[in-house]
Amino acid sequence: MKRLAIGVCAVLATGCATSPWKSRELASPNGYEIARISAAATERLAVMFPPGRTTFALDREPEVHRRPDAPFGKALEQSLRQRGFGVATPDRSLKTRLFKAPKPSGHPELVYVLDELGGDRPYRIGLEVGADYRLDGAYGLGAMTWTVREGWVETP
Repeated sequence: MKRLAIGVCAVLATGCATSPWKSRELASPNGYEIARISAAATERLAVMFPPGRTTFALDREPEVHRRPDAPFGKALEQSLRQRGFGVATPDRSLKTRLFKAPKPSGHPELVYVLDELGGDRPYRIGLEVGADYRLDGAYGLGAMTWTVREGWVETP
């Protein structure tokens, strides 16, 4: 019954339209949960994007996180690399931030949002690759439930 409730929450959390995302960590799962969620997200991405031939531009900008150490972003980056994905991270040096506009990397941008659904510590993970692929999942009681949207979705 709890798995069904988590699945329903994941579907409802996807909403009807997408909006421009920035990577954010709004929840504080423990290290074990972070590893499980990042590994599951990486495996779902591997279904659509071939490891070894795909490089993501992963934005883990500390200014947009409640947690400046961004533990989920670090775990996701490590999991992607271990699975064979290339990961391009933006140059965050002071010189670049003050004097240069960020250069587009040419790789599809991967952004994420990790937050709590409430209750018995279930979490929602949202991943967006460019404007054409969005993956939303719910993690709770050791199980993951996913919804996937492909294709361009108009933002109101």
